[in-house]
Amino acid sequence: MPILDEYNKQLQQKNYAHDPEQLNVVEHLAQLQSELSNHFQLQNSIFYKMRKRLGLQTPDVSGFYIWGDVGRGKTWLMDMFFESLGRSDMDSDSDSEDNRNSKMITERKIRLHFHHFMQTIHDQLSLLNEQKNPLKLIAKAFARRYQVLCLDEFHVSDITDAMLLYGLLQTLFEEGVVLIATSNQAPDELYKNGLQRERFLPAIQLIKKHTHTLRLNGEVDHRLRLLDKADTWHLITENSDATLEARFLELSACSVQRQHKIHINYRVINTIMLTEGIIWLDFQVICGNQRGAADYIEIARQFHSVFISDIPQMNDGQNDKAKRFVNMIDEFYDRNINLLCSAASKPEELYSGKQLAFEFQRTLSRLLEMRSHEYMQRQHKIS
Repeated sequence: MPILDEYNKQLQQKNYAHDPEQLNVVEHLAQLQSELSNHFQLQNSIFYKMRKRLGLQTPDVSGFYIWGDVGRGKTWLMDMFFESLGRSDMDSDSDSEDNRNSKMITERKIRLHFHHFMQTIHDQLSLLNEQKNPLKLIAKAFARRYQVLCLDEFHVSDITDAMLLYGLLQTLFEEGVVLIATSNQAPDELYKNGLQRERFLPAIQLIKKHTHTLRLNGEVDHRLRLLDKADTWHLITENSDATLEARFLELSACSVQRQHKIHINYRVINTIMLTEGIIWLDFQVICGNQRGAADYIEIARQFHSVFISDIPQMNDGQNDKAKRFVNMIDEFYDRNINLLCSAASKPEELYSGKQLAFEFQRTLSRLLEMRSHEYMQRQHKIS
């Protein structure tokens, strides 16, 4: 099913409101699907293969760089594009040319989170550190396997990534890889104020040259208004996980991943459930281990709603965890994150220690405000 048909089908099935900004992106992606289908068919022609063998220029296809604030549906639309690409005309019982072409497309596409993609590049570089031009070797090998690359959450914060991206993208584009990326930032805003940013600017120019930039505007996802309708703090019971799961699925527009591992600041975090803009974490995972403000800032950048389950009562014996919890709430509050929790007690009974009593009073105040209608309304306006 083509992406435009799939988009309209999901709007009806999930009772979502029509969004002209989303429809604009879908129409552009539908055109790209058509171009890619024709391009893969051309690649099988003798004319194309002869030009390739002679080193002559062959037609290129430009991708898309889709950016906008969280909750607009960027990942949902890109995933819809990815899933429907090459499958619209496939017939499992047919060996027609169209069917072979569609099969080729499905075999030569890949969808990755940007940080996962870069971590893979780093891992491969460590294995080829004695080779000449290892980055080019890696990019060419990637291009032989994949021709359509969908990258979610394109965001550059690490100087090592920034220094690698120009050479990596240059070879990928030279080899005909088509990039479709989502991001919260416009291309010109990538790695803003980063160390030695001037060395990253050529990578930005490559992105702008080989992709069309699409901004996904519009109002905040209307599903966030559902948060006004019920409490966001649940005492731990036999049904608390089921209650959180029901709320999670109610808010989710994209496919949901369970027990998925993500990378935050190049460290693995195990999630309970994950979808575009929404993450569910266990308290022990996010506050029981060595996490800091930079981790909470990055989570708040990537997600508009955070579920935390099994928050325990804490005292001076758990001050390390309590301090991380205080820091996490500070960051989430400052960035107007929607917080949904299951806990062993009400917020005012969560901490009984003395050492962090003063800091926890601020946390208590913020937790109570984050449950209010006014906080939700402020989140909608700021986003």
